[in-house]
Amino acid sequence: MPTAAELDESYWQGVRSSSDASDFAAYAKNFPKGMHVAEAEMMSRKLSRTAAAAKAEAPASAARALKVVLVPGGPFPAWGTSNLLPGIIGHPTLTINKDGSIDCVDAFGNRSHAVINMSDPNNITGKQFTHLGFMNNMQLRYPDGSIDTEVTLQGKLVNNEITGTWHDKFQHGEFGWTVRTTTAP
Repeated sequence: MPTAAELDESYWQGVRSSSDASDFAAYAKNFPKGMHVAEAEMMSRKLSRTAAAAKAEAPASAARALKVVLVPGGPFPAWGTSNLLPGIIGHPTLTINKDGSIDCVDAFGNRSHAVINMSDPNNITGKQFTHLGFMNNMQLRYPDGSIDTEVTLQGKLVNNEITGTWHDKFQHGEFGWTVRTTTAP
């Protein structure tokens, strides 16, 4: 069975190279009379100050970060799925408007207009208004008889493709939009 001094030294060897202040605070708490308690308290204070300084700097660097914006143009390819039509994938085309909004149209004449928030490319959110088209000369309708609905979008931008999930009050699915982007201050 290890001695108290051996446990102390073993614990210290496990945390001495850490860059997390809480590791040193835990050592000092577990070994209040330990061989390295003064060193642990000093490292805990030092790392806490460093973390606080980095946290204070983060908003300033975020303000300097470049913003990703959509470049107007199109048509660009897109795809979408729906839980109401398992296995069916729609292939609409989309156009990016000068105001950054997105218009889509598919083979049935279903049209949608989306406004998205690109402030965080890893968490793109938006709303889309969809107007149904025709199939076999018959107006397509939602289960409540309407031909329009609002859609909620959530996704991320990777390599000029926005992918994510969507849902409205009737259905849900996934989507992918090829886009062109640039950065702005």
